[in-house]
Amino acid sequence: MPTVYRATSSDPVPPKTEQRLGNALLSGNEIVITHRRRVDRIPLTAIERLEVDGKRVRVFLVKDMDRTLVAPNKTAAHAFAEAVAGALTPVKARKRAGVVKSERRASVWTRKRRRIVITLSVLAYLIAGAALLVGGADAAGEDGAWVLMGLIMTPIGTTVTVATWFRHWKLVLARRRRGIAVTGEVTGSSYQGRLVFDSYRFTTADGKTVTGSTPGVRSTGGRVEVVYDPQDPDSHAVKVDAWGTFIPYLISVVFPLMAVSLPAAIVYVFVIA
Repeated sequence: MPTVYRATSSDPVPPKTEQRLGNALLSGNEIVITHRRRVDRIPLTAIERLEVDGKRVRVFLVKDMDRTLVAPNKTAAHAFAEAVAGALTPVKARKRAGVVKSERRASVWTRKRRRIVITLSVLAYLIAGAALLVGGADAAGEDGAWVLMGLIMTPIGTTVTVATWFRHWKLVLARRRRGIAVTGEVTGSSYQGRLVFDSYRFTTADGKTVTGSTPGVRSTGGRVEVVYDPQDPDSHAVKVDAWGTFIPYLISVVFPLMAVSLPAAIVYVFVIA
């Protein structure tokens, strides 16, 4: 049975912060839905009610076809629908109904192509380096060097792999299950050593202001997208540049390979060779 959200009073309450739900953004007095080739703008005056069923938010319009939005989790779906409903004016009290507008979306191929080139370049270097290492060791016939290298690399790889899981991926999975996306603002930057850290702040759906600082924040006009865990708003993530986004994936590939280097070396020396 879906949960229905309607306007609860004739005095709407504007959302305390911009809130994102998948490709939809509640911003001011409208919902902006970004598709691959177009952008739809739904004014709040065009909405009759919302229904939440699991991760799906169905937006019923007064004079147009309804829209279905897909949330990453149930918590985000209900938080988004509640924020929209709180900003609605009852249909009977409206002087007129809003109209949904569609705009052509600007191409983002250039930005995507840059990320693909960086990723493929890093993978090519890793594969070439591994091939040279294997070929050189085999030509030299130094089987003992493989075991020695494994004794050095396995403890390092295991430690970093475990730390990466608890400090990054465990939190990422928690935010994916119940995270809420909002829009924050960049408040400044400062040097810490040779790195430039960008400071930012955002407001949660219940009105709490949270601040943070990280290098390489990717912002547009001083605005940045933040995904936070409603159970622990301090556990949040902001969009960063391509290199900052790629680093966790690079670590999660390289260091697990280092962690298995010792057993791989033992199998190679005593079984294969």
